[in-house]
Amino acid sequence: PEAALSEEPLAKVSAHLQELGAQRNRIHPQEELTCHDKINFMPQRYTPDSEVLQELTDIRVNSKRAFPKGLDVFAALGVASAEKLLLQTYKEKEQWEEYPKRLAALQEKFRSKEPWDSQTVYEDYLSMLTSLPHAQKGYPAFMLTPEWGYKSLNTALAAWAELKHDALLYSEQPMSAECGGAGPPDPIVVGYVEPNHLFWSELHQAVKKIKNTLQTNRLLNTDLESKTTQLEDYLIFLKEVVQKELRGIKLNADEYRTIQKLGSSMEYFTLSILDPDQAPDSWSLVQGPDRSIAVVADVYTRNVPDCPKDGILHVGTGRANPIYVVVEIEGNFYLTRGATFSYYEFTTPPGTRLTDEEWQEQLEKGEGPAQPEWIAPLFINKEPKVDERVFYSSGC
Repeated sequence: PEAALSEEPLAKVSAHLQELGAQRNRIHPQEELTCHDKINFMPQRYTPDSEVLQELTDIRVNSKRAFPKGLDVFAALGVASAEKLLLQTYKEKEQWEEYPKRLAALQEKFRSKEPWDSQTVYEDYLSMLTSLPHAQKGYPAFMLTPEWGYKSLNTALAAWAELKHDALLYSEQPMSAECGGAGPPDPIVVGYVEPNHLFWSELHQAVKKIKNTLQTNRLLNTDLESKTTQLEDYLIFLKEVVQKELRGIKLNADEYRTIQKLGSSMEYFTLSILDPDQAPDSWSLVQGPDRSIAVVADVYTRNVPDCPKDGILHVGTGRANPIYVVVEIEGNFYLTRGATFSYYEFTTPPGTRLTDEEWQEQLEKGEGPAQPEWIAPLFINKEPKVDERVFYSSGC
């Protein structure tokens, strides 16, 4: 013990640790209250979005941009609509003169996918989310509008909030429908899948990556293999439907029936993975916060000495919002109804980190924060009236 604590061995160990820190540590706090490099008993993984949140925050005392925004992540990863909102709506350059230069540097870094492209499932998921707001040539007219772009960006942000919720212990946090037969058997109840072929393809690749990762690490048991195969089958079907929609090819009766039942199919699929041992067949049997899609995650902590703006940034999802879209199916126009995510972003005082239960209680009491201002114009105060004489239900 005495030899190990002597000056020469300690100097060698210190030099080796500094070398490891330079190689392994990808994110360094902008405000270092203690030492530059630390050894963690349970080290956390680098994620690109955590780097973005840290680099795009002004840590000066009483700064105007005291906290990052979820939009920062998507702007840095190349989503033009997110960058436009940050620079034109929120006027971030006026809040922090360094902002445009730092954003441009991150965009250049991630454009080449180096050095963060480690081919992890987490990064595949981020790539999938950035594909959502990207409109491509050949998409229907409604998907090429700015409003649809904002809807897709809002969905991406909400899905990112769920990702952060599920990966809190994994990633390094930056510091400073039911089915029923309500309609007539004829005509066949038509359905529609959002023809975002890029997104469905990215999601399919992510599912295959998960399956391969489980198999490589000998974690793919019979139950997991069955579920990933089932999910992959759903995605293959959706991709085939989307390709037909984009080419103007009529779907057959079996495909329409599959779309009609897809809501309940995904409901049972979700129930089966919540508790594989019990496999409840109804949401009424699910207990605790898992019964709600509303989740919350703390993603950034501001801890600048003597700064009154210190606190914790949370992102979260709330109830699903109904969405109405006019689409063309077989030469006729239909007012279709679906569901889309809600997204929230807010701060709490230092030391106040919300749980899912607390967040869901806030929403139930109507005490939740407002959704982002840029998505507000897409909301209406009441749902459209339905003419029951011409309406029939899909049953899901």
